[in-house]
Amino acid sequence: MVTNSIAAPHLPVHLGSMSTCVRTQADIWKGKLKRGDVIVSNHPEFGGTHLPDITVITPAFSGDEIIFYVASRAHHADIGGILPGSMPPHSRELYQEGAAIESEKLVSEGKFNEKRITELLYDEPAQYPECSGTRCLADNINDLKAQIAANQKGINLISTLIEDYGEEVVQFYMINIQDNAELSVRNLLKEVSKRFEGQDLHAIDYMDDGSPIELKITINAEKGEAVFDFDGTGPEVYGNSNPFFVKKCNSFEQGLRQHQRPRSRHLLGNNLLPTLPHLRRHPPQPRLPQTYRRPHPQEFVPLPLRQSSSRRRQRPHRKLPSTPFPTAP
Repeated sequence: MVTNSIAAPHLPVHLGSMSTCVRTQADIWKGKLKRGDVIVSNHPEFGGTHLPDITVITPAFSGDEIIFYVASRAHHADIGGILPGSMPPHSRELYQEGAAIESEKLVSEGKFNEKRITELLYDEPAQYPECSGTRCLADNINDLKAQIAANQKGINLISTLIEDYGEEVVQFYMINIQDNAELSVRNLLKEVSKRFEGQDLHAIDYMDDGSPIELKITINAEKGEAVFDFDGTGPEVYGNSNPFFVKKCNSFEQGLRQHQRPRSRHLLGNNLLPTLPHLRRHPPQPRLPQTYRRPHPQEFVPLPLRQSSSRRRQRPHRKLPSTPFPTAP
């Protein structure tokens, strides 16, 4: 089970890429992770976006088995490269944008590996021509530690769910939420195919340099599946505007999400949700004292304005000169 928390949901590049990153890193480190390990990555070929977005991944264990991952992605102010900010508009090579981390252990069994992350962010980017290492290493380290803490908070919250309801119940709802999302997308594709009478969808647009971006969508109405074909799109450009596979997938997800209608609970069902509180292993802990009661709006009484003990002394008005101002001859 992969938990995915993403900021900036209005940006297509952030939708879905973290799940790909987590899945890729999980395959790389399969059978090698222990309690207290934390992984870090930002490379586009490993599920990253642009290099300043660094992803921190923490596995959560039940016994000796990983039952889910928690990941956080944060944009760092600088990670090296040819320009401060690590987002040069005229970059031609990946190293010109700063440190590129494919897959590293940021924490090993609870010990933060500051030496290795310093090498990755400060030493290695400076080895390339006209490039510098990170210009704010202390900020990078503090931000990474904040991401680690955020992951641990997510693990604690989900562990509380498992403790209250049991792992089987939590996994059941997690899987059904994913199945519900899949069913919603399949139904959407069937509706689009019906609306356009089974015809293929086609569009073409052009970048500022004239490079064409052509897309053809073929929908299988019976299965609710679609093929996104970019045949006819221009070749790669010698610049930093080439989208990678994950970014294109994120654009698909954004387009489908914008056309998605609010739907009722398909697979969860109204008959399942009310039974959830009865599955608790332990009674819920109150978040507020039992004596607390939210007051009614009419119970609020406006308080009189308090006179400040240190009132500012009023200054006398300036007197205007008695003689008129001189005028130019």
